[in-house]
Formats: sequence, structure tokens, C-alpha cells
Amino acid sequence: MIIAQITDCHITAPRTLAYGHVDPLPRLKAVIALLNRLKPRPDLVLATGDLTQNGATEEYGALRSVLETLAMPVFPLMGNHDRRDSFKAAFAPGLQDAGQDTGPDPFLQYAIDCKTFRILMLDTVGEGEGHGRFCGKRLAWVEEQVAATDTPLLIATHHPPFHTGIGWLDPSDPPWWTDLMPCLGQAPHVMQVISGHVHRTITTKQAGIVCTTSAATAHQVHLDLAPGATASLAMEPPGLSLHHVNAGQVTSFALTTQGFFDTRSMEHDG
Repeated sequence: MIIAQITDCHITAPRTLAYGHVDPLPRLKAVIALLNRLKPRPDLVLATGDLTQNGATEEYGALRSVLETLAMPVFPLMGNHDRRDSFKAAFAPGLQDAGQDTGPDPFLQYAIDCKTFRILMLDTVGEGEGHGRFCGKRLAWVEEQVAATDTPLLIATHHPPFHTGIGWLDPSDPPWWTDLMPCLGQAPHVMQVISGHVHRTITTKQAGIVCTTSAATAHQVHLDLAPGATASLAMEPPGLSLHHVNAGQVTSFALTTQGFFDTRSMEHDG
């Protein structure tokens, strides 16, 4: 099964640039055009948060009109730029109509059942905060889900459960994942954690679990590992990830829209 991950779309109101520099809508459209042309196509798309810039109703309207052009189902997740009330108004009815249990109020957490594994979509947002939060109520839901099955699990979050080394993005101690990752690390059927938030592809391990982040459809974050580095963005191409799930293993690929279909044969005459 192939899962596409898009993240950090930061859709703005019409004629408004994100951070005064980025027009995120055409960048998201380019990613969706790529996904719709892929052969084989992904089976589904996970949209892992910061789907809008300000959580405004008109932003979600613009976002949904673009997501509806996807040729495969899309499952949304909240990020810190989203607003829980407007996000739930935009997406919760569709999830509930599809039979999804959207988890403990006021949060939005749910499971996606695939043929040979499950995906847990976790709400790591503290309203009005940039860094992640994960309370006992949300953790209890995860513990129940993990204990309920030995089916392989893929975990999706907006905030990555590890320090990236990009100081202004990293939470102070104790980090939000203090209780979550030991819970997941004790479960051998947890395959991987995939996240957004950092606008860059990163791979590491936490609690013995492979953790990855994806590049954003909007701008990328400038990679500066110097202590005290200030926040800045990079106008690199729109990015996304593909996750190939087979026999309880996840293999992840990082893509950009630039030149993806501009291919050349590697055969030559010697």
C-alpha cells in the first residue's frame, strides 16, 4: 500500500502571502497535480497539519476546494496554525459520516483501518501554542488503541516527537512527547511515526521507533543548526513524502515537484 503525506500547506486568504513571501495555493496545486499523475497512484493521502495559515473559515474553504481535486481519499490532521473549532467544522462531519470515531473531546484523533495495518492520527496541538502538547486524555486514547490490537500501527502527528536541532522549532524540556513515546516504544507493532511541522525531511529514532518528517507543500524551513539561529524560510520547491507499507515495514521516500517527471533513460551504448 502506498500512502502519500502532504503537510504544512499554510493556505491563506485570497491575495494574501504567507509571511509576506509565499503564495501557498499554487504550490499545493503543484503537489496535487504530481500525486494525481503518479503510477501507481497512492491509495490515500495524509495531510499532517498546518493546513491553513490562520485557521480562518475562508482559508479552509480554499483548502477544501483544492483537496477535492485529489484522485484519492485525503485524511486531515490538525497543526498549530490550524484552529480547532474551524478545523473541526471543516473536516469532522465528513470523518464522522465515514464512520470515524474522532476521539476524546475537544480533540480530534482517529484511526484509519487499512488492509494489513492501522493509522493513528494524533492531535498534538495546544491551542494558541506553537510547540506541541499531549495531555493525559489524548494519551489514554492512544493507550487504548495500541492495546486493542497487534495489527501493525503507523502513527501520524503534526509535531515531531524528537528534537530536530533547529533550535527555534524545538520545544523546551520537558518535551510534549515525554509520555507518548514510551507508550509507543513498548509496542512492537508500532512501525513508524510520521510528522510535519518542521518543513523539512528528517529521519531519526526515538524510543526505538523510526521517526520521519516531511517537507512542506508551502515554503521550507532554512536549515540552520547554529545555536541561536533565527527563524527563516527557504523557497525550495514544494515537497511531499511517499510511504510504502509492506509486510509490517514502512519505506519512506522524499519528493519535490521540481523535475519529478522530467526523466531520462539510463541505458547507453557503452
